[in-house]
Amino acid sequence: MATAARPTDKAVLLAREREAWAGWWLHVADVDPAATRHDGWSLKDVISHIAAWQRSSSGRLAAIGRGQPDPGPPVTDVFNEKAREEGRLRSWQDVRDDAERVHETFLATIDALSQEALTRDEGLGAFVITANGVEHYEEHVPDEFDMR
Repeated sequence: MATAARPTDKAVLLAREREAWAGWWLHVADVDPAATRHDGWSLKDVISHIAAWQRSSSGRLAAIGRGQPDPGPPVTDVFNEKAREEGRLRSWQDVRDDAERVHETFLATIDALSQEALTRDEGLGAFVITANGVEHYEEHVPDEFDMR
């Protein structure tokens, strides 16, 4: 995960997010959705997981934008497993389409935030965006999927 200072400028955040999202899909373009990592997670599981985090983050960002207290992130292991199981019940196309819709909502939520909301509380809004977008894709780029 990236450790450099995170940007807080909305235009920069949106540009980085769009570029990283496109790069992520290029990275996995030739991976079979059923291909698995060493831990048994498939590409479809990972995409469902990323979408679930962005869905949750959009809610957090909306609260931050309204000046409400940050509801905080969900309990990671429980949340991740639930996202994985929910994704397994759906087709690849449904998971892929959902990820695109969720990402569009994520972008729209970011765009609706004021600059002040991004920098308030030591940049919490910018952190939520980067950690659940750009840095989340970077975290999964090293994933190696067994293509056999």
